[in-house]
Amino acid sequence: MKKQNSPTVLCGTDFSAGARAAADAAAAIATKFGAPLRLVHASEITGSPLVQDHLLVEAKRLHDAGADLVSEVVDGVADEVLVRLAQERGARLIVVSALGRRAPARWLLGSVAERTAGTATVPTLVVRDAAPFQAWARGERALKIFVGTDFSANSDAALLW
Repeated sequence: MKKQNSPTVLCGTDFSAGARAAADAAAAIATKFGAPLRLVHASEITGSPLVQDHLLVEAKRLHDAGADLVSEVVDGVADEVLVRLAQERGARLIVVSALGRRAPARWLLGSVAERTAGTATVPTLVVRDAAPFQAWARGERALKIFVGTDFSANSDAALLW
């Protein structure tokens, strides 16, 4: 049941196993709220047909699971693209995976999830496991969410969500 003018749930993907879990959680949340899902892959390499193929496969998988979604490849750095699209498209929530395809040595520089959550003006949900969100969406359990706060307007928005 899609609500009219429902704010979008925005989900970033890099096609990793963690990103698939985040996409599953985003699809469950969007479906539960009757909101559209926007699946986005940010790429610094423009025009790769392989990336587009991966995105189409992932979008079809989520659509077959019942999600109302659109997908797109956007040029740019992942965290910057997600934050910008959330503002431009009036997203209600950004969903990303806890870990993506980066090598462990590069984790020390900060993650897409951390940078997105730190700069986004809408709540950012960092997913490790989709199962609790899927069970909640099916009405099988309560949803328990841990919210980090620093008493800022962004933290207040996450708590209100």
